[in-house]
Amino acid sequence: MDKSTLVTEAPPVLAISAAKGAKALKVDELPNIMTLKKIAAATLSYERNSMASGMRSGRSGLLAIIIPDITNPFWAEVTRGAQDRAIREGYSLLVFSSD
Repeated sequence: MDKSTLVTEAPPVLAISAAKGAKALKVDELPNIMTLKKIAAATLSYERNSMASGMRSGRSGLLAIIIPDITNPFWAEVTRGAQDRAIREGYSLLVFSSD
């Protein structure tokens, strides 16, 4: 005999309450579309594609810096500071050397 999965045993990654999960499973009611999306995303192990999101929003989340000499400790420190700030602000930093 198969053990039925209870709504309260749903993976915590769903970020929905047991009540919303139960409501989504009722046949006579249509659940909220966001609830369905959360359930589908968790079931399919969905991970956001940042490149696709960037294309849709028109924002890549990338910053670039071009430094004259990557071996110079001064520029290495400048680059590190720029990277730290970019990460804090939610961006990724591309580093290029012009030498």
